[in-house]
Amino acid sequence: MLSARKASSASIYHRVWKSFFSWCRLRGHPPLAFSIPCILNFLQSGLDSGLALSSLKGQISALSVLFQRRIAANLQVKTFIQGVSHVVPTYRMPLETWDLNLVLGVLQEPPFEPLQDVPLSVLSWKVAFLVAVTSIRRVSELAALSCRAPFLAFHQDKVVLRPSPAFLPKVVSSFHLNEDIILPSFCPQPKHRVEKALHTLDVCQPPSDSSITHGPVSPNEWLGEKDFTVCDLLTFLVIESQDDENLYHTIRLLDPFPDHPLFKNLRQTHQKIKYSKGAFSLIEEVNHFLSVSVCDSLPLTRLEGLNDLRKKLQQHKDEMKDIVRDFQGNPQNNVIPKLVMSLLELSKKAVDLDNGRDVLEAVGSCLGELGPIDFCTIALQHRKELLYGRAGGLFEDKELQCVLIILTLINNILTDQWFLGDYFSTKSAKRKNIEEIQ
Repeated sequence: MLSARKASSASIYHRVWKSFFSWCRLRGHPPLAFSIPCILNFLQSGLDSGLALSSLKGQISALSVLFQRRIAANLQVKTFIQGVSHVVPTYRMPLETWDLNLVLGVLQEPPFEPLQDVPLSVLSWKVAFLVAVTSIRRVSELAALSCRAPFLAFHQDKVVLRPSPAFLPKVVSSFHLNEDIILPSFCPQPKHRVEKALHTLDVCQPPSDSSITHGPVSPNEWLGEKDFTVCDLLTFLVIESQDDENLYHTIRLLDPFPDHPLFKNLRQTHQKIKYSKGAFSLIEEVNHFLSVSVCDSLPLTRLEGLNDLRKKLQQHKDEMKDIVRDFQGNPQNNVIPKLVMSLLELSKKAVDLDNGRDVLEAVGSCLGELGPIDFCTIALQHRKELLYGRAGGLFEDKELQCVLIILTLINNILTDQWFLGDYFSTKSAKRKNIEEIQ
């Protein structure tokens, strides 16, 4: 029942109810006692304060919901509304006129043509205008159009669009929710000069590859549609869900996001959450780096964390000297052995990967910032001990520890490059054998 009306309508209704309750309280009238004279006096006070006829009708609708009565059908209320329309008639200023033919003619010329010379921003303006005038839809419906399948489909003679499923139109019905916007091709096979000029207004014509090189690169072009969907999911999990307590603490444990415009908001949100309690000391930065878990077969996921760690080691040279001095006196409980061990583990995992060079260089830079280390005081732990130790540090329950260990081992084997290569090569060979038999 709370969702029966749009959020905007509910907000207006609550504002009217609050105003009505305050008005009744000042006059000693019980606000929940239904009385037509009382409602008419409330409407009159609104009219005296300068409310328009449409606002008064909105108040009547809100009070009808409050009292569960059809107030607008009351004869006295009808007479009052008719009187308001005579006292304060509704007058609409004439809108500025514009020439559609003139605008369409401009769209056929520079800077909107030819497409191969048009910046992406100008091309977007042109397409948005053509979609608006040909679909004749509300602004909210146009803003809800999606560029992802299956909400956008190109055909040989038309383009079919549909708003995102999350959008609620003004009239929430099956027809309005599932109605397609069909834009037919305009002069698809132009033969003479006039048809060629009109064909430039065809939203179905694809721009040449060079037409997108003169403007800013869109996320779809930089990452691809599938990866851009992943970025949308990250935005939902990190930015829109940061108020969730569990996600909030998990976001704090992440490595920084890449320093790229596509991840700008994600990176800023992560930094704000990570340093919500103040700046980190160098030891806290190192402990944060060590707290981030990594899949054994995907060390590239730590690349941004490695680059960030190198910057922190470079910026806190004085703290680094104190940590090294403490390490020489008490190497067992110092953070440096753990850090060196983690860096060596990352390099060990990256050395066999074709694209692991960046990780190896980042690890080398971090070790270079640490300076000379006496490796005789560092004992490398077995990987199994690391896994069991991580599970013990996260959970006290033995059953939960076992679940974490099992899931981690399964994740490692499923993402292992050797396993994936062998799996898909075997699957391809089996498919080939089946095709030969058929």
